[in-house]
Amino acid sequence: MFGKTYRQLLRQNKIHARTVVVMLYEQYKSYLAVAKELKMDRHTVKKLVTRYREKQLDGFEDLSRRPKHSPNRIREEIEQEVVELRKKTNYGAVRLAMILKRRGVKISPTTIKKILKRHGLSKSHKVRSVHGYKRTPHFWDDFMPLECFQADVKDVMDEKSLPPEVYEIFRAKKLPRYQFTAIDIVTRMRFISYGFEKSCINGMNFIFLVIAWLRTFGIMQRLFFQTDWGEEFGGKSLRKLARIEKMFDKFNAELLRIKKGAPQENAYVERVHKSDDSEFYIPRLRGVESVDEFLKLAHRWNVFYNLERPHSGKNMNGNTPFEKAKSLLPTLNTRIALMPPLLLD
Repeated sequence: MFGKTYRQLLRQNKIHARTVVVMLYEQYKSYLAVAKELKMDRHTVKKLVTRYREKQLDGFEDLSRRPKHSPNRIREEIEQEVVELRKKTNYGAVRLAMILKRRGVKISPTTIKKILKRHGLSKSHKVRSVHGYKRTPHFWDDFMPLECFQADVKDVMDEKSLPPEVYEIFRAKKLPRYQFTAIDIVTRMRFISYGFEKSCINGMNFIFLVIAWLRTFGIMQRLFFQTDWGEEFGGKSLRKLARIEKMFDKFNAELLRIKKGAPQENAYVERVHKSDDSEFYIPRLRGVESVDEFLKLAHRWNVFYNLERPHSGKNMNGNTPFEKAKSLLPTLNTRIALMPPLLLD
C-alpha cells in the first residue's frame, strides 16, 4: 500500500511513520497484518496503538530511555564535587580522579569524563603532534632521582600565553619577567628563581644555586643540567662554553645541550611552564602589589607543586614530586622541596 517499510518511514519522519501504523491498524484491525505490511514487529504495532489510545499524538513522541532504577549511579554530591573541582583547577579527568582518590572518593577517569560532558565542561579540542613527527628517544630511566635536570628560562611577558590583564600587572608592579626553572626528570621536583634580565650571569647563578641547595641535603652524585642554546646558558661561544664547563666540573656537574631547533627534547620543563600559566600566573596574580609579595606567592605555588600536586606523567602514578623522590630516596629531607625563588639580578 505505502511501498515503504516502517524503518524507511522512520528515517523520513517519526511522527508520520507512527501515524501510518495506527491508520493501517484501523483499516486491518490486526496487529499481524500491519506488521507484515510495514515489515516490522507486531509487538511494536500493539505498543504504538496503545500509546495513541492513551495520549493521542503525544504518544508518538520519543520516550526517555533512562532506567527507573540506577543502583550504580554516582551520588549527586560526588558529581557536584567533580564539577566544582574542574572549574577550580581545570584539570583533566585522570588528575581529577587522583585528587578525589586522595580525598577518599574512588571514581574512574571514564566516569569523570562523562560527568564533565554532561555539564558542558569537556575540553573543546585536543592538541596533537604533526603527523609523522618523531621525537628523539632518551634513556631517562638510567638516571638516579635528583641527578639529571632540564633547565630553561620562561619569558612571562612574551604576550602569547596569558590574558592582557596579567601582563598589565607585570608592567604596573614592575615584576621580574624571566622565570628560571630546573626540573628533575625522574621525580618532577622543580626549583625556580626570577630575574629582570635574561643574562648568562643570571642563568649560571641559578644553576649553581640549585647545585648548592642539592648538596646541602646530601645529593652528592654528579649532576647534569640539560638546556637549550640560549645565551643565558652560554650560547654558541666556544670560549664562554669552555669557561662554563670548567666551573661546572668544579661543582661535579655537567652541562648538556639539546639539538638545535628541537625544544621537544626539553619536554619536561616546557610542559611545566604551561602549568605555571594555567595554575599560577592566570588565577593567582591579581592583587599582587610588590616584588616581595610576588616572590612569596611564587614560593607558595612551588611548594604546592612539589609537595601536594599529584602527577599523572610516566612512572609518577599520581604521586607528588616529593612522594616520588621519597620512594626512591627514603632518607630524603622534606625541606629539599622548599627552596625559595630568589631574585637573581
